[in-house]
Amino acid sequence: MQTQFQTGKAICEHYGLSVAEVSQLLNSHRPISQKTARLLEQQLQLAEGALDLEEMLQYCTQQVQVSQPLHHISIGQKIEHYAMASVQAQVFALEISSDVLSENVDLHGQSFKDLYQIGITGSDYAPMLNAGWTVLCNRALDAQAQDWVCVKLVNELCLFLLFVRTTTTEHYFQSLDQQKAVSFACADVRHIDPIVMIYTRSD
Repeated sequence: MQTQFQTGKAICEHYGLSVAEVSQLLNSHRPISQKTARLLEQQLQLAEGALDLEEMLQYCTQQVQVSQPLHHISIGQKIEHYAMASVQAQVFALEISSDVLSENVDLHGQSFKDLYQIGITGSDYAPMLNAGWTVLCNRALDAQAQDWVCVKLVNELCLFLLFVRTTTTEHYFQSLDQQKAVSFACADVRHIDPIVMIYTRSD
């Protein structure tokens, strides 16, 4: 492809792909779904299964699937865990939960005190985030363009959004499906915490 096309945009245009969607797939922390992988294979004229990796197939047989390799966490080390309490469509509050991830987690040098988990409930964010999944957020990281983030407002309500940019007065986002633009005054936002990992359960 590098010899046939000069830019990634040219590749997308040739195969009828959305530049924004491809950018999201490349920069997202979540794994590509089977449906999306098969569709991309068809559009790119690849053999079925060409986008699968042996490691991914192994993950599918495990109870918990994660988007990154796993390392060991010592017993007794816990990450704050919250459940979503729905307020209205896609807006939720955080409720402390006693649930913890039962599998090992690769922190990639991130501190426990900066991390927290949110258990996804309901279907407000499906199919991007499905009920039963868990997201791991890092409150110490600065959000970068195209990051999936948990936005916590000063009124304690939260949303999952795609971060776009920040100005001196406004934070700009898109919905996770990139169908809607969202903005908040900086004074109305308490935290913008990047999602660093997503756990999907197959059971």
